[in-house]
Amino acid sequence: MKEVVIVTYSYWDFDQDKVRVGGLETYLYDLIGFINDSLNYDCIVYQSTDRSDLSVKNQGKTRIIPVSFPEISRKSYQFLFDEAFRVHGNSDAIFIVATDQMNVCSSADNVIAIQHGISWDIPYAMIHGFWGRNSFLKKINKYVRCFVNSRRYRNTRNLVCVDYNYFNWLRTLEDIDARHNVVVIPNYCSSVISDKELEDKLAKNDSPCRILFARRFVDYRGTLLFAAVAKRLLEEFPLLQITFAGTGPLEKDIKSLAESYDNIHITSYESKDSVRFHYDYDIAVVPTIYSEGTSLSLCEAMAAGCIPVATHVGGMTNILIDGFNGFFSPINEEELYSTIKKAILLPEVEREEMIRNAFHVVRNGFSKKKWEQSWKKLLLNF
Repeated sequence: MKEVVIVTYSYWDFDQDKVRVGGLETYLYDLIGFINDSLNYDCIVYQSTDRSDLSVKNQGKTRIIPVSFPEISRKSYQFLFDEAFRVHGNSDAIFIVATDQMNVCSSADNVIAIQHGISWDIPYAMIHGFWGRNSFLKKINKYVRCFVNSRRYRNTRNLVCVDYNYFNWLRTLEDIDARHNVVVIPNYCSSVISDKELEDKLAKNDSPCRILFARRFVDYRGTLLFAAVAKRLLEEFPLLQITFAGTGPLEKDIKSLAESYDNIHITSYESKDSVRFHYDYDIAVVPTIYSEGTSLSLCEAMAAGCIPVATHVGGMTNILIDGFNGFFSPINEEELYSTIKKAILLPEVEREEMIRNAFHVVRNGFSKKKWEQSWKKLLLNF
C-alpha cells in the first residue's frame, strides 16, 4: 500500500494522547484523515521531540514516530527528515514537510513542503531585542526575513501554499522556475450550517448584538487592539454582549477587562466545534496585526452566518471583499472601532445580504471538499 510520510515538529500530544490544539495540527489531522479514508494510503508521522521516553503511537492507519533530539533546532528538523527518508526513501512513498519553516532541504521529486502561514510581516513597532533598537536595524530585519523566506521555496521541488497572497508576494521577489512546482491550495472550512439554519438565524435578528473574538490571546492576533475597541463600544452601546473565546498569554489582560463589565465574557471551545459555536453570534472580529494565512477563523465565522470584520492582513484578502461579504479595517483602534460600529448599525436588508454573501463564498469557494479535491489531484501525480 502506498505511504505518505509526514515530517513535522507538532502534531500529536503524547501526554494527552490526542492531536494538539492549533491550526497546523488541525490541518494535518484533516489531511491525514483524507489520505487514509479517501485515497486509502497509509500515513506515517515523524515528529521531533526533546523527550526520550516516548514510544511509537498507532492511530488507525497512521503510525506516529517520535524522534528525540537533545535540542530542537532547524538542524534537528533536517536530521528528522533525513531519518524518515533513509527508512522510506527506497519505496514509492510521498514525503510531506509541515511546514516550510522547518527549512528542510531535499532535491527529491516526491517531497512536498506546506507553506502554512507567514511570519515575517511583523510591524516595526513589534520587533524587539537587538533588531528593535532603532529604525535602521528594524528595516534590515524585515529585509533579511523577506530574503530568507523567499529563498526557502527552493528547498523542495514541490510547495503547497495556503493562500494567493503568499504566492503573489513570492513572485515579486523570486522567479519561480520550471523545476519547482508551486501550487496554491487555499485553506478550507470543515463545515457550514444548513440553509435552514441560516434562514432561522436571519429571521431571529435578536437584540442585543453579540460580538465574538475567537482567537489565541496573543498580541499579533489583535487581542489588545480589540480589547481597547471593546471598551469604547460598550460605552456607546451598553447592551452589547462581547465574548472572548480562546486561551493564551494575554488571558490575564482579558480577565482584568471583564471584571469591569458584566457583558464581557471569556470562554473557549474545541476547534471541531468552531462553526457551531460561532452560530450564536452576530459579528465576528478577526483583527490580526500580522502573520495570517487564509484564516480558518474568518472562514468559520462566515460559515456560521456571522458578519465578519477583519483587518486586511495576509490571506484574509483572498476571502473578503469589503462591503460585499464583510468589512475590512486598517490596523488601528479608531478604524477598527468605526468599522465594527458600522457593522452593528447595518440596516437589516444590507445585513442579511452581507451574511448570505459571506456564507455562499465559504460554502462554494472554501469548502473542505474542494480542498480535498485539490490535494487529491496533487498526490495522484506522484
